Amino acid sequence: MRDTFDAILVDKNKYGPEDMIGVVLWSDPQECKAVIWCEDHGDLAFYNDAGAMPCKAPDLDAGDLVEFDVETSKQLRLAYNPRLLQEGACSNLSDVLNSQTAVASQELFAPSRAANTAEVIPFTKPVQHHHSPQVASKTG
Repeated sequence: MRDTFDAILVDKNKYGPEDMIGVVLWSDPQECKAVIWCEDHGDLAFYNDAGAMPCKAPDLDAGDLVEFDVETSKQLRLAYNPRLLQEGACSNLSDVLNSQTAVASQELFAPSRAANTAEVIPFTKPVQHHHSPQVASKTG
């Protein structure tokens, strides 16, 4: 999937150096909000223009390729002024990420085959044998 995302971003040089490109993972057009996976594969960017009614941004849907201005505030990456580059460019991205998460979870929490074949070694206290000291007698 990264190859697909990177291939879409090949023409990045035609956009401004301050701009970021990303794919919308989730959006709520009614509230003018979106979560965007950024081209640098860093933190997600959050778009929230709920104060502007009607919403000035284009209708953003999961999978849309967008260009936006980005700023970090209080350790949160914020997206401003989103511009639609390609509608539905990665429309199955959310499904792919969810399926990869499910596979990773199954692998992480699945019982290991090695656990079923392990040899159990009991831990017991060693038995101490009490010997009386032998006194050697010399006859002579």
